[in-house]
This record gives sequence, C-alpha cells and structure tokens, in this order.
Amino acid sequence: MHSGTIKEGPCDTGNKRSREEWDKATLQLGTWLSAQWRNVDDLGWKPTSAIQFLPGIIVQGHRWHFVAALRHRSQVILLSDVYIGSTADHYGVYQVVTSLQVLARWSRDVYWQAFKAELLPL
Repeated sequence: MHSGTIKEGPCDTGNKRSREEWDKATLQLGTWLSAQWRNVDDLGWKPTSAIQFLPGIIVQGHRWHFVAALRHRSQVILLSDVYIGSTADHYGVYQVVTSLQVLARWSRDVYWQAFKAELLPL
C-alpha cells in the first residue's frame, strides 16, 4: 500500500507474479515514485542535492528487481529490471537480503541525512 506522503524510508515495492505484468508493475511503481519526487520537489529539492534517485523494488514470483527513479529536468526517468536475487534458493535469498541491507544503509546514511539537512524546515 502506498500512502502518497513523504516517509523516512524512501523505497516503494510492487509484487507481481508473471512477466506479462512487468509493464504494469513498472508503470505502477513509476507512478508512485513520480509522486514521491513531486513531494520532494515541493519541499525544495535542488539538482545539487545528495538525493539523486528514489529506489523501488519489484518482486515477481521469486525474482527480486531493483528500480531507481531519477530526476532529469522536469521529468522522472525510471531505470528498471536490475535483478538482485531470488527466494527460490538459499544463495538467492542471501543476495536479496544483502541487497536490502545495502539499500537500508543508503536510506539511513544518504537519503535520510540529506532529507533532514536539505528539505526539512528548521
């Protein structure tokens, strides 16, 4: 579920079952991330900000994919289909967990610090 509001953790997720739903998933997640960018813009985001992308995750069955929404002038560009792992086997689960840990660390150390310093009113 997506609330449409700014939140401390910037990542959105979508869970889709088949490859046919990939376009639907990227459209839905892209829409959510575009709305997140509009909220960040309304708070005074500048191109020189440390926040250069907003992340998302799409899960299709066992396969997990990272997506990133970038700002380019007045448009949001969605980079998608970066495979990060699978829950179908032990090795893939480790890949997913490690990827989520990296994303959580980025969220805490880069996104949230920049958000507090650059966008939250004093």
